[in-house]
Amino acid sequence: MNIRVLHFLDFMGTGGIEILLRSIYLEIDHSECSFDVVYHNIPQGFSGDKIQFWDERSKAPGFFLYNFSQYRKWWKDYFSRHGKYDIIHIHDFFDPIFVIHDIFTACNPDVKILFHAHSLRTDKHTIYSLWRAFLSFPVRFLGDFYFGCSVAAIKDHFGKRISESRKSTVLNCGIDTSRFRFCEETRMSIRNEMKTGHGFVVGNVARFSKNKNHVFLIDVFKELHSIIPYSQLWLLGEGELMDEIKEKVEKYGLSECVKFIGFVSNPEKYFMGMDVFVLPSLNEGLGIVLIEAQSTGLLCVGSNWIQPEADMKCNLLLRIDLRESPRLWAEQIAKCVNISRIDHSDDVKKNGYDMHDIATSLINFYSKAKTSREELIWSTD
Repeated sequence: MNIRVLHFLDFMGTGGIEILLRSIYLEIDHSECSFDVVYHNIPQGFSGDKIQFWDERSKAPGFFLYNFSQYRKWWKDYFSRHGKYDIIHIHDFFDPIFVIHDIFTACNPDVKILFHAHSLRTDKHTIYSLWRAFLSFPVRFLGDFYFGCSVAAIKDHFGKRISESRKSTVLNCGIDTSRFRFCEETRMSIRNEMKTGHGFVVGNVARFSKNKNHVFLIDVFKELHSIIPYSQLWLLGEGELMDEIKEKVEKYGLSECVKFIGFVSNPEKYFMGMDVFVLPSLNEGLGIVLIEAQSTGLLCVGSNWIQPEADMKCNLLLRIDLRESPRLWAEQIAKCVNISRIDHSDDVKKNGYDMHDIATSLINFYSKAKTSREELIWSTD
């Protein structure tokens, strides 16, 4: 039985949603389940070769109230070309759903519509954010089931009623634990490649965006470098604020010890080379990179916005309030010097974050959803 799934997301890049979908895509039997994707935006120069998770992808026009008719027409044309889907899985961008929900159901009256919250909403009190919340409010009544990367994310996007009902569940953002298993040989190899020597390496893996708070991270590292002059900072990721952060690093005279590595397909190698991982996000739905880091036995320091689900209960995660000074953050990070390293991938698997197990459960859910005529309920059976 082939299950046709359409994934719909606003932004197609190299972020957490895309990495999760790629991980699931690599695990599934493509004779049983196919993934198509529709998106609105894409970074300049992005080809998708680094992170493909689709059988076919299509770019939709941006959604604005003034192009209401054009937007609906695009979706009607899309379904006339591609036929019906069994599942429409919508990720984080819910604004336009109230104007196209009827088109989804017209293409297949039995289609199951799943909403998935991967983050917490930011800037909740701005006019723009309030407007988006108003537009997306109807999704609370239009979904067959609701996923979230954490309980907080489900409640934030879909409300308390859904977060406490059987129509929602936390879908863990899993990782391939076999890849993120600590190896001393790999650690020495990447440190030699990066010419680190005996340096103390602070790492961060995140998109260069306001929410990931690189500005604060550089302030913290400036203080840390004054405490530990042989420290380095490895920054993995891409994004619109990278040039601004490079300017700040240069202004502080830290260019020799801050490495802009970009997007990599093998972050596990870099995690193993680090001595501490720092994620001072302004908010996080979960923070999948924290799961990856802890799997390799890496000490992690995160902001108070890190969700409880990100803690693998192996004494590797410290949260610090963002209202504390960069100096205090640096002093806490400095305490991580010369701490021994052991693998914790088995702990990650025990906590339910192994991607193979998660992908199997999700595909089983898709299969049941395709044929079910009753209310959908999550089950790992």
